Amino acid sequence: MIVGSVDGKRLWGKDLDIQNLSHVEWSPDGRLLVFCSDTECFLFDSSGNAIQELPLSVAMGRASAKIVALEWYAGLKGYPEEGCPCLAVGVSSGQVQLMTSHRDASPIEVDTGLHLKLLRWSPDGSTFLAAGTTKTAGGGGDSLVIEVFTYEGVHVRSLKVPGTTLSSVTWEGSGLRLAIAVDSFIYFANVRPGYGWGLLSDSTVVFPLRSARNPQAQVVFWDSTSGESVAKPVPRLTGLRACGSSAVAVQRGALTGSTATLYDGIGTPVAECVLSVELSYTAMTPTHFVGASDDSVFVWRLPVAAADATRGRRSEWIFSIDGGSTTDQWALDRFEPAGTADPITALCLSPTTVFVARASGTVHLYSLSDMRQMGRVAVGFPATALASNCDGSRISAANEQGTMSMFEIVGVGTVPRAEALGVERRDVWDMRWASDDPTSLALLEKSRMVVVRGTQVDDPLPCSSYLGGFEGMTGE
Repeated sequence: MIVGSVDGKRLWGKDLDIQNLSHVEWSPDGRLLVFCSDTECFLFDSSGNAIQELPLSVAMGRASAKIVALEWYAGLKGYPEEGCPCLAVGVSSGQVQLMTSHRDASPIEVDTGLHLKLLRWSPDGSTFLAAGTTKTAGGGGDSLVIEVFTYEGVHVRSLKVPGTTLSSVTWEGSGLRLAIAVDSFIYFANVRPGYGWGLLSDSTVVFPLRSARNPQAQVVFWDSTSGESVAKPVPRLTGLRACGSSAVAVQRGALTGSTATLYDGIGTPVAECVLSVELSYTAMTPTHFVGASDDSVFVWRLPVAAADATRGRRSEWIFSIDGGSTTDQWALDRFEPAGTADPITALCLSPTTVFVARASGTVHLYSLSDMRQMGRVAVGFPATALASNCDGSRISAANEQGTMSMFEIVGVGTVPRAEALGVERRDVWDMRWASDDPTSLALLEKSRMVVVRGTQVDDPLPCSSYLGGFEGMTGE
C-alpha cells in the first residue's frame, strides 16, 4: 500500500498481510484507514500502523458471503443527529452492518433482500442505497433493484432498474437525483425526500432545518406573507406535522421512547406528551394528533389553548394494535407494547376516522372521537403510504414501489369492506385529497401532477413541487 499527498509526494508505503484486498476507505477525519479482504476488515492509522480488526457480525456464519461494499460517510453536510450510523459494510448475501464508528459495539444489521453489489450514502447522510439483484417472481432471471434505507436501517423505497449488469450508482450533490450505470446506458432517477413539512391555516410554513454548522435539528415557523420566521431547536427530531393553527414535533427520547410537543402558530410550546414507545408514523387534524410504532397506536386530543394543558383537560389514548387500550393519561410513559407479528406500515386520518395499515394488507378503522374499533378492511398489499378523503368514505394506498390504488369504504357500521375503484397509478410519491370534495384526489408522480375526479384521471401537468393542500380544485 502506498499513500501519497495530492501533489504526488510519497508519504509512506507498506506491505500488508491481507489476502485478496478488495476495499479501502478513509475515515471522515483522515486519521484512520479500513482495509477489507473478502471476509475481514482491518483498521490502520494514517501512518500504516495496525490498530484492530473490525468486528463484522454480518459475515459470521455465512461462509459464502463476501464483503462487497464499504462506505464511510464523510459528514461534509452534517449528520441527521448526533451519534448516528455513518459506517456501512455490506456482504454479498445482502446483509449490511451500520456503525456509528469503528468502536460501535452494538451495530445495526439490515437485510436488504438482495444479492448485494454496492452501497452509497446520500450527500447528507440521512439515507443510503443498496444496489444488487433479486430473483424475479415465477423463477425467471435476476432483476436489478435499488433499495433505499434511512441511516437507522428503515426501508423507504424500492426501485427496479432495466438491464442486466449494474456497474455503478452515484448521488447528485444535492441528493435529489441518482445516476445509474447499467450495461451501456446511464439512467437518471429523481429522489423525492420526505421532508416532514406542513402548512398552517394562516399560510405559515413549518419545516425542519439541519445544517453542517448546526447539526441539531430546528423546527422553523416561516410566515410566507410577512417573511418573518422563528426557529426552535428540537434535538433528536424524528417527525413533524402541522395542521390548522398548530404543529406537533416528535423527538426520540435520550434512551428510549419519544416526546410529542405541541406548538402554536408562532412556535411557542403549548403542551407535550412523553411516551414509552418510539413513534414511526404520524398524522394530524386540527383537533387530533395520532402516532404509531410498529405495534402501538397513540392518540392525542389536542388542547385548544395553552391554559387547557395546565388544567389537565387534554385526553390521550395509547394501546397495542393487537390488544386492548388505556385512557390513563398519566401512564403513557409506562405503557409496555405487546409486540406483533403483523407490524403497522402507515396511518392516516379523516375528520372522524383513524386508518391504520398493517403488513398483512389490512387496514384497521377506529372512531377518532373515542378510538372505538369500527372494523378492518383488506387492500391486498402492505400500504406504506395512506391518505383519506375529507369524509372518510375513500382512501388511497400506495406500496413501497409507488403503485397507488383507490378504494371506497362501504358497510361502515356493519361489516366494512374496501372496494377497489379501478384507478391505479405508478411511481406515486405524494397524494392529497381535496378538503372540500370527497371524490377529488391530487397525485404527484415522477415530475408531474395528476388530478383524479371520481374515477376519471385528468391529463398530467408538469410539477416538481410538494403538495401542501388541495381545495377548490387548486393545489398549494
